[in-house]
Amino acid sequence: MSAAVSARRKHLSPAMQLTDVGQLLKISLLVSVIGSAALYFYAQAMKPRQASIAAIGVLGEGVLVRVAGVVERAELREKQFIFRLCDVACVNVHSQRDLMELILDGDRLVATGIIREYYGSTYIEAKKIQAANRSDGVNAG
Repeated sequence: MSAAVSARRKHLSPAMQLTDVGQLLKISLLVSVIGSAALYFYAQAMKPRQASIAAIGVLGEGVLVRVAGVVERAELREKQFIFRLCDVACVNVHSQRDLMELILDGDRLVATGIIREYYGSTYIEAKKIQAANRSDGVNAG
């Protein structure tokens, strides 16, 4: 500790020194509560929203969603695997992975990804694609 700081502390009463420590603790507690709240809301934003395909247009671009449906027209186009996923409505799902050998028309899938738009057309940029379970409520198309 420097001599100047030591000199100032000697002039403070013990109650004043405790108040400084108390204020420091209060500030530390406030910062930790704010940080915890920020982490909570960030984690909530990272959870995919379960949505019907018809509803994704309302959610808007950039939202992480989880949709289930039946595959139609699976194809490989310009280094992207693209397929149409349908429930009551349909949406294109784009994947960087070549899944041509694994996904066929009529398969029931769940796609988790980010809603994107390109020239007014909405599609899902897939982060995860998996087979649908009975609980996903996907009927054969």
